[in-house]
Amino acid sequence: MHNGHLRQSRRSARALGLRRGGFTLIELLVVISIIGLLSSIVLTSINMVRIKARNVARNADIEQLRTAFELGRDSSGRSYLLTTIRWVCISTSCYGGWGSVAADQRVDAYLAPHIKKPTDPPDSGRGYGGYLYGAWGSSGTGFPYGEYLNWLLESVPLTDDVCGPGQYYAMGPTYIQCLLKFD
Repeated sequence: MHNGHLRQSRRSARALGLRRGGFTLIELLVVISIIGLLSSIVLTSINMVRIKARNVARNADIEQLRTAFELGRDSSGRSYLLTTIRWVCISTSCYGGWGSVAADQRVDAYLAPHIKKPTDPPDSGRGYGGYLYGAWGSSGTGFPYGEYLNWLLESVPLTDDVCGPGQYYAMGPTYIQCLLKFD
């Protein structure tokens, strides 16, 4: 009698559209695909936030370097610290395509009382890294007479203030090159 009652309740549940506990394979696959889609959106957003944070740090380093050069100029009375080569590395290291750019002891000594050499935040996309300084007494370099800071940002959408204190100079597939000319 007990067995017959169980069979009848199963038939009644099926007739009402009810089923036993658990999920079908299709339901599980739909939930898993939705979770996967949401996680990929979140990870992409997190990666863009990290890129923007590294770029903000680079622009802040350039502001500090500009201030250090201005302090050095005030204390030494010189208007420019001329470099004998086109660019010199003024960060802890210059790497990738800028790996052959050397430091200049005169420039390092000029900055040392005012700032510790900054480190360009590492990433895997630009192919270049570090901060460069150059000052020329002639326009034979392709740049007007003056002092310049040169740095690369990771690719982000271009805006008027993407280079912070500097200006947009060039863009490659993985970087934005910025220049700051001292006044």
